[in-house]
Amino acid sequence: MKKFLLGLMFVTFIGSANAKNLGPRDTVDWSDELDLEGTQKIQVDEIKEQSHKKILAITKQIDVLRDEIVKIHEDDAQKVRLLLNEKQQIKFDKIQSRRKKMLGIKPKEGEKKPSRKRMRQF
Repeated sequence: MKKFLLGLMFVTFIGSANAKNLGPRDTVDWSDELDLEGTQKIQVDEIKEQSHKKILAITKQIDVLRDEIVKIHEDDAQKVRLLLNEKQQIKFDKIQSRRKKMLGIKPKEGEKKPSRKRMRQF
């Protein structure tokens, strides 16, 4: 079950930004293909609108969960860093910096980026 949830989180993490930008009418348009009549089009649009609202609510929940997961990883990284000697901390900071850059995570306000000079020492 945990693996399923983690897989779901990964998929939704990637797709949640796109889902927020899509509206109910950005999905499949059955109106033309099925030759729907006026009232049918209205009913189909209402169904799509309701689904879109449900999806947005789920996406918000996923965003909260993703933020919680990120916080756990950050807390763990701080704890691990405290266990390391200076040389290991420099390497660790470099690894963390690369990871954050790759994931597109911007440094928090007040968070210093490790200096290049210090990182090249080892």
